[in-house]
Formats: sequence, C-alpha cells, structure tokens
Amino acid sequence: MNTTDHIHDAFHNRQIQVVSGKKYCVNPLTDHVPITRPELLSQIIDEASHLINHADADFLIGEEDRGGYICSLFSVRLQNYCL
Repeated sequence: MNTTDHIHDAFHNRQIQVVSGKKYCVNPLTDHVPITRPELLSQIIDEASHLINHADADFLIGEEDRGGYICSLFSVRLQNYCL
C-alpha cells in the first residue's frame, strides 16, 4: 500500500512569492510548478469525493482557469455533468 501523501508534498516547503502585494504559494496543483503528477490528482479526487454530498447535484461547476480540469476529473469519478 502506498502511504505517500501527495497533497502534503504538493504544498510542503513550497516557494512563497509576492503577487500583487500578497503572498502566494507556487504549487503543482494550480500552477503546475513543479509538474502536476497524476498521483496528486488521484489522491485529491479520492479524498474530496468522499467529502462532497453530490447526490442532489444536477451538475458540477469548476473555475475555468485553474479548476476546470479538477472539475472534469470529478465529473468522470461522480458520473455527473461539468460546467
């Protein structure tokens, strides 16, 4: 059994940059730096799909720029429409 916590690794000890006067954590999930690994995406979808009550949802909505691909992965996992 693989016990690697890819979510923790994605954010632990990452570079903090100042963007528009605010601190920002550069990470593989939203910035793809370093490259986004399939293991990270799989763990996020596995863990988050257990937390979401999607039984009454008609569709899923994702933020296009950085979250669209995550919404698409949820759509496949939950067998629901993604907008």
